Amino acid sequence: LYQCERGLLMVSMASVGNFVCRIGHDFESLRRLPKPALQTDLSKAIFTGAVVSSHTNPLEIDAIKANFDNHVPVIRMDSQCKYGLFALDSAHVYYRRHASKDSSARKRWNCDYIEAIWDNAPGYLFVKEAGGQVTDFAGNDLRFPPSKHFKVVGGILASLLVPELHEKVIKIVQERNPIE
Repeated sequence: LYQCERGLLMVSMASVGNFVCRIGHDFESLRRLPKPALQTDLSKAIFTGAVVSSHTNPLEIDAIKANFDNHVPVIRMDSQCKYGLFALDSAHVYYRRHASKDSSARKRWNCDYIEAIWDNAPGYLFVKEAGGQVTDFAGNDLRFPPSKHFKVVGGILASLLVPELHEKVIKIVQERNPIE
């Protein structure tokens, strides 16, 4: 529906919604995206993750999906595009946890994990305006301080899942990687 040769321009406005138009068209062609229905079946959920394995270990996503008999291919991409997929109703779960070079730290989370605001705030708004949620691995909604970085527990989980399924994925993540 939104495929085009040059790409898309997407805009999100808090408490107003998500908008899209094709690149090369004027801003008058921006149209509001409808809020997608929240996913109710984890076996059919579309997961996303980074291309760069240091940003998210693909094996961790596969292990989480296996709990739900999910065989849907993971969409791997970098930048804010992953979050834009939520507004376009083309993804349901984004898992973000940077890989650790320390093998003893691979099985646990750092409670003071630092994220850059520019990597998350724009996408956070796309997901929230689509009706989803974005939390850390303890289930806390993200909070963006007036600085360049913020702390999260373990990593980030964005979803267009019904709330009880978002919590179910968090529980699986917590069982796999206990909080320090």
